[in-house]
Amino acid sequence: MTKQKYHFHKGWLAATTVWFAFILFATITNAQTLSRILLKDIFGYDKPIHMILFGVQAFLLIKTKPFVSDKNRWITQSCLMSIAYGVLTEVLQGVITTTRFFDYFDMLANALGCMIVWLLIRNRKQVAS
Repeated sequence: MTKQKYHFHKGWLAATTVWFAFILFATITNAQTLSRILLKDIFGYDKPIHMILFGVQAFLLIKTKPFVSDKNRWITQSCLMSIAYGVLTEVLQGVITTTRFFDYFDMLANALGCMIVWLLIRNRKQVAS
């Protein structure tokens, strides 16, 4: 019996992953909280900063190990590690500081910055192939 390989269209797989994350957020967040959210709260001035900070973090992490045998895996792992670091920083803000607070939207912006870097690098790599 031969092992069957599955081939996914990477763009659709990324979109599906984002949608899964959105569904998880929407289904575990308090419904009253969702009804009070305003667009200015989601896309405030600091969200692009979060995207840039963690996008650059992912990019730099990717560049730390450019000669691995499976570059696609390293790109994905680097972005996932940067997302995890973004989650950790938000948790630490909520636990150990008195001047900062835990914010789901900051975590979302952190992850979005990493996902943009992931998409750009993976797409650039495909064009170069």
